[in-house]
Amino acid sequence: THGHQDHRAGDPLFAALPNTEILATPTGTIELGDREVQVIPAPGHHPDHVLFYDEQSQALFTGDFLLRGRLLVDDIDAYRQSAQRVSEFVAKHPVSHVLGAHIELDISGNPFPGGATFHPNESLRPLTIFDVQALPPALENFNGFYSRYPNFIVVNPIHNLLAIAAGVTVMLALLGWAARRWWKRRRTATA
Repeated sequence: THGHQDHRAGDPLFAALPNTEILATPTGTIELGDREVQVIPAPGHHPDHVLFYDEQSQALFTGDFLLRGRLLVDDIDAYRQSAQRVSEFVAKHPVSHVLGAHIELDISGNPFPGGATFHPNESLRPLTIFDVQALPPALENFNGFYSRYPNFIVVNPIHNLLAIAAGVTVMLALLGWAARRWWKRRRTATA
């Protein structure tokens, strides 16, 4: 669905198979003999992110664009435009299954720690077209850092890191100021 390593690491294994083609960024449709899969561009999580729709099974594979867990925002404007376009798409096409790439929430709706490889009591509740339709307003109301919804969490990791860095910088500046003030008082008291 996109170029992040956790989605591309297996490409060389598939490329080594006979009659197999790895597409960098597919667009339009993919012909699978008697079956056609539509490819829908959906940047926002990653510039090259795409979704796949199989009309025969009525399945929409959303990858990291929409999943039960953290939706990591790379470009909020692109994400908003993509979410609106995908919401309009599902309004015009029958969708019986919405399949995200990961499940990062437990059965209580709490997120697993970032990078966790063990997910006990993972949520089995599937995504639906209602989740697809809930994404555009969620992104419109996104506070730029962290916003939680019933089936997903919208996060901008870069904004969060910048906020932490700013907080640490302020804390160090205050500690430096306090240490300097203490040192001056100590020198004045001993003089």
